[in-house]
Amino acid sequence: MKGLLLIPLLLLSCKFNSVEVPDDVEFRQVDLKASVINPKVPSFLWDKVEKQYEMGGVDEYSEELDRKKTKIDPPKKVFEMRVQLIEKNRGSLAGVNYDLDFGSSGNYLDLKDFLNAEKPGSFFFNVELTPSIEIEGKPIKGFKVFHLSNVKKLKIDGQVHGNGCNEVRDITKFFLTQKAKGGLLVSATKARHMSLLGGTFVFVAVENETLYFSSLTITDTRFLNFTCRK
Repeated sequence: MKGLLLIPLLLLSCKFNSVEVPDDVEFRQVDLKASVINPKVPSFLWDKVEKQYEMGGVDEYSEELDRKKTKIDPPKKVFEMRVQLIEKNRGSLAGVNYDLDFGSSGNYLDLKDFLNAEKPGSFFFNVELTPSIEIEGKPIKGFKVFHLSNVKKLKIDGQVHGNGCNEVRDITKFFLTQKAKGGLLVSATKARHMSLLGGTFVFVAVENETLYFSSLTITDTRFLNFTCRK
């Protein structure tokens, strides 16, 4: 039942989810390939990642055998990743829309460097992965998105936001639904964006018998007092 709690909690941090990204967005390109950290992802989450490979049908003979003895070490590749930050409220990103290129090596985003501290507002957050996670409009085999929260539950205007420390959720359905609209619509007012994005996203899929994965750790170092792990 825990997994079912994520969507309402995420929606508390988003507003106007029916709004879509406009088509005529101009971006400022930013190279973040060198933004590398080693995220502290619990082993059980990586087990979930490798489980996607097995569910893809590659480990088809181990179902009736001792899984520990027959476990296949899948060939792995890292997704190329880009992140787009797009203004919803004018000035929320100081008048700039960003296309952040993480390549296959960067995986750390400090929103302090992009959000307008003097005029917090709403913005779209979109992730593009290569190879594409969709074929003819449908997710590729075994595609999943997990989020490991690194933000305490925050009480804002009488409502509790976020999942709390070290909580892992499968957010695949929510991610794909929002991506179809151009990205997640996030509010930075009163640090709501921290409760939605703060932590580590893990993306995983199986393509051509290869396990693709990538991780992205997001924080806003103006609000380290909200985080569980500094």
